[in-house]
Amino acid sequence: MINVRVVMKTTAVLMMSALMLVSCANPINLNTAQRYAQGCLEFQHQGEWWKARQACGRAAVNAELGGANPQAIAVLWYEYGRASGVICDYPEANKALEKSLELDKANNGAVIMDYFELARLHFDQKLFKEASIYYRSGVAATPKELMAQDPIGYADVLGEYSEALKQIGDVESSEKVISEARELRSSNPNANSLTKRTPYGKFCDQKS
Repeated sequence: MINVRVVMKTTAVLMMSALMLVSCANPINLNTAQRYAQGCLEFQHQGEWWKARQACGRAAVNAELGGANPQAIAVLWYEYGRASGVICDYPEANKALEKSLELDKANNGAVIMDYFELARLHFDQKLFKEASIYYRSGVAATPKELMAQDPIGYADVLGEYSEALKQIGDVESSEKVISEARELRSSNPNANSLTKRTPYGKFCDQKS
């Protein structure tokens, strides 16, 4: 599945613009949020996930204090959650991603990637029952036109979903899901995934 956050929200320009799309905002907090949000993205690109988590969190708090666009706040908690999971702070990651999901639900945001990110967070911890629930919600929320934008990325998601179902003993559903993934791959033989997967649990040694 195409990474909705990357395409729609988390480029620096779009994130900075989204923070300002609100009336009666506090410009001091919003400017601070913008600076930290920029650092959040830059540290991620550098592989400095602990620093990214710190910057993302400060951006989110200042965005809230500044009265930023709720969808922009959701993005920042989403990124904070991802960074927390990468450095193995799984409770904090789950908390932040759930917060992003609730904000997006209430404000017509990108719930699809909230669901899939929560699914992958749990999948990588081998919490397959919880993962399968989030995968199911993400699949149900994905329109066909969005699926078509990144068929191989979506096939990857379905492959994980199938494995989660298999691990909890739902073999029949697992086979149905993996069959759809195979069909997508066979129908798009020259396509590559556009999605860059969050490396959950890969930088547990980053503590400062």
